[in-house]
Amino acid sequence: PDEFNRRYHEKYLVVDDWYGITGGTNIAAAYALYQNKPNNMWRDQDVLVAGPVAADMSRAVDEDVGYFEKKMMEKPELINPRWWKTQREKHHPAPVPEGKPAQPRAEINLDKFDDENVTVRLICSQPRFEEDYIYQTYLYLFRAARKRIIMEIAYFVPDADMLEALLAARKRGVEVVLITNNAYTNDVFEMQPYTRSFYLPLIEAGAKVYEWQGIVKNKGSLHAKCAVFDDDITIVGSYNLDPRGKYLNSEDIVVMHSEKVAENLLDWFKKKDLPDCQEITLAQAQFWHQPTTLGGWLKLHFSELLKDYW
Repeated sequence: PDEFNRRYHEKYLVVDDWYGITGGTNIAAAYALYQNKPNNMWRDQDVLVAGPVAADMSRAVDEDVGYFEKKMMEKPELINPRWWKTQREKHHPAPVPEGKPAQPRAEINLDKFDDENVTVRLICSQPRFEEDYIYQTYLYLFRAARKRIIMEIAYFVPDADMLEALLAARKRGVEVVLITNNAYTNDVFEMQPYTRSFYLPLIEAGAKVYEWQGIVKNKGSLHAKCAVFDDDITIVGSYNLDPRGKYLNSEDIVVMHSEKVAENLLDWFKKKDLPDCQEITLAQAQFWHQPTTLGGWLKLHFSELLKDYW
């Protein structure tokens, strides 16, 4: 049954195998912030890379296209438009256009890149191959961090190993900060009670948890998926820390080794995002972890029933 619930969630825009953009943004009017309406706006995070890693993105796109083409061709012939297309092309081949000389690659005139000569790696996870490379990456960095773990994650539903790794980081004295949606900015609002149930162990261990107040602040939903580790490792991509990211969605992230990039994103968190967040108190976390009202109890247990699909 999971076959029908899997989602292609990777996001790439690649130009000439040299420039690449990835992150959380989809190509849709809602993401372009055309309308000044909180419910139609998103706080997202993307990254532009220039260099060989863009060719890795291009290969990832090619692999996905090949996979979906094959899936399409597996449909019965009479209801498969691709099959009819191949039959037409077989009997009426299209004329081959004359080749044109390759044009030199145009340079993008930017004032500056955030950093240059940076070690960058693209990591993909595709459930169709039972891959969990991005999950392994996060888990490794949680366990390896020595100074800080700052996460801005739209949908946060960690499994036991991830939660244990974050709590162990706090025991080592690592600063742990989570920024995520609140019940009104989360467009999958049914998951919020289960997300909030994880706040208590984090806060009791000394972590800081903030909820994005985008609706109130007229900035919409938080959709970013990014993190900073220590002083020099940054992740930006499509991956949420939830079961859907681990088991159901195809995902991608870019991992960058750069003190400057990490510093810039941390500065953005501090100056731009945290002012539009509310820090969660221990009392709030205790109530959400074990609600004392019937309505709260029902919402939590309904949300927990679907925990493998958030």
